[in-house]
Formats: sequence, structure tokens, C-alpha cells
Amino acid sequence: MRKGLTLLLYAFIAMFVVFFIVGGGFGKKPDLFLNNGNVTVFAHKGNSEYEVANSIPAFECSAEIGFTANEIDIRHTSDGKLILFHDDTCNRLLGIDYKIKDVEWNFIKDTKLLFNWRPATYTAVSLEHFFQFYKPEQLVYMDIKEASKAIADSLLELLKTHKNPKNILIANSNILFINYIKLKNPNIKTVLEGFKKGKEWIYYFIPKNFKPDFYASYLKEVDEKHMEFLVKNQLLKNKIVYGVNHQNIHEVYAFGLQNIILEYTDTLGSLEEIKQNLESNLSAK
Repeated sequence: MRKGLTLLLYAFIAMFVVFFIVGGGFGKKPDLFLNNGNVTVFAHKGNSEYEVANSIPAFECSAEIGFTANEIDIRHTSDGKLILFHDDTCNRLLGIDYKIKDVEWNFIKDTKLLFNWRPATYTAVSLEHFFQFYKPEQLVYMDIKEASKAIADSLLELLKTHKNPKNILIANSNILFINYIKLKNPNIKTVLEGFKKGKEWIYYFIPKNFKPDFYASYLKEVDEKHMEFLVKNQLLKNKIVYGVNHQNIHEVYAFGLQNIILEYTDTLGSLEEIKQNLESNLSAK
């Protein structure tokens, strides 16, 4: 029994050493910024104030406002089609009592999306179609709702068609998933979601070569100690916060954050004013 435990311990140590060597130690990853280090504002699911979230009209609205970056949600159907869809069920957006992963794409592709429980004039969007519509010079933050090798491989295959993969951010809370994406396509930027106050210690245990490019969390999961950590480790430009709206954007300004995913409404003023406020509060820090 003791011999078996000793062998197990040696095996664990050997694996750790290999992981450490391949990972390049626990140093800091070379800096990689969004928008050349300037402030970046992503439209949350496009402009979902007047159109269905993650729809082509929602992205057209965000472009009219002036957004050059959008956040989208990605799920998959039972036949492996990657689509822009937030919920795990079809009830709210399609009026169908199924989970999205349990239906085939052909079953839902012609079904009108629901906006405030009323049918819109358009349907759900496949990621393939989105790439055909979306301008490659614009940033896109992809919130991948489920993590698996099959999803990663499908995503990587589809990303081969994108003309500017450097403007793609793949976001997920599973670090193995985003590292697999990065390993297969180093041009793609990765985002570790759920990196919040109280979880800062995770950063120190991720080897340099396996560290994500960016770290994200809800705004409500940021506090002064978290900001101190970001500044100390020169990660302020690598932090992205979501859950930002007209009610709490003043907290973004107070913290001096610069990369946000915004639920835009007219009450916020113009996008240019928002960016100017972000820049002025950043420079004051």
C-alpha cells in the first residue's frame, strides 16, 4: 500500500515538473493588448435594446451607434452546428420546449426569433453566417457557453474561414478549453472568464505559456483589492468586465477599468462620450 502511494506521489511530481517545464515556469506572459492598449467597448450581444440579442439586426444597430466590437454567445445544436444563442433552452427565444443542444439546426433555422415574446421577422444566426456578415476588422468576443473538444474542433475549423483571426477572442471559464484553442491557432486571443475578486491566486499557479491573454468577470465581482492586484501585476489592460449598464457604469469609471462589455441604452449618452470618460478616468489612476 505504502509503495503504491509512493509511486503515485513520484508520478504526480514527474507530471508537475513536465507541466512546469512545458509551461515555461510561473513568469509573466508577454503583454498582449486590445486595440493597441486603448479603451475597448464591446456591445453586449449587439444592441439588444430594440432587437433580439445575437441577431443580425442587433449587430446592425450596434454599428449605427458606432460600436466596432461586439460580444456574442455561442452554443451548438445536436448535429454540431455552432449558432449565436444565449439560453440553453429554446423557450424564451424560439417558443419551443427543447434544449438547444437537443435539436437539429434544420429544425429551428427557419423559426422566427421572439422579441418580448412576439415573433420577429428574422431567425437565429449560425456562426458561419455571422462571419459572412461581420467585418473582419472589428473585434468579436465569443462567449462559448459549453466547453468540449468537439466544440473546440468545430470552432477551429470554422475560424479558418475568418479573414482576421487576431480580432477573435475566445472566452470560457475552462482554461484547458481555451489553451487547446490557443495551441491549435496561436493568432486567436483567449479570455479566462470567472476571474474575480478572491480568485486572484489562480493567476500565480498558471504557468506562463498557459496563461490566457485576458481575464474577465462581472463588474460586481471587482473590488479595490482586485484592482490593486491587476495594477501590481500589470494586468489592468488585460481585464475585461461584463454586466455593465447605465446603472453601474459609474463604478467602471471609479475603478479606472478600460475594457468593458456594455448593455447600451440611450441614457448612457454617445459611445464617444463613454470612451472619453473611460480614457480620462484611466489616466487619472
